[in-house]
Amino acid sequence: MMIPLTFLLLALTAAALGSTAAQNSNSTIHNPMLPGFHPDPSCIFVPSWNETFFCATSSFNAFPGIPIHASQDLQSWRLIGHVLNRKAQLPRLAETNRSTSGIWAPTLRFRDDTFWLVTTLVDDDRPQSDESRWDNVCISPPSPPSPPSPPSPPSPPSPPSPPSPPSPPSPPSHPPLCF
Repeated sequence: MMIPLTFLLLALTAAALGSTAAQNSNSTIHNPMLPGFHPDPSCIFVPSWNETFFCATSSFNAFPGIPIHASQDLQSWRLIGHVLNRKAQLPRLAETNRSTSGIWAPTLRFRDDTFWLVTTLVDDDRPQSDESRWDNVCISPPSPPSPPSPPSPPSPPSPPSPPSPPSPPSPPSHPPLCF
């Protein structure tokens, strides 16, 4: 039995907000969760990564491919990287140039401290009877990235100090997921 995607996303949202719903029964989340063109979302919750949700979406012929977004509240999403970020990862992607070709419906999973992504590269220039038209791909990072550190507690105020040179930008709160 197939569950419609809309129902599944609503169920995931309700389950994730269930613990806070009793505290704040008037919570509202506005759609879309990921504004813009992000078809076929595959979202997971990874408690060991500071209770973060991750979503992968189809990218078809776009490069870099398969964007990954992260959120800790299901409202504020941030693009943290792309699974396909080097042409050498999937050279045939450059050969698929029809509007219905490319990367379809990635599935993102997390198990044993490793992210896994399964997707299909579709080449619509080939006949449907040609088995090479469909190329199923399973991708995981060569070594699992480390989860971000939990936020530090605020430090007590310190006395004013003389101005210092600007500091370099801080690293992102989520390390990029390079596959």
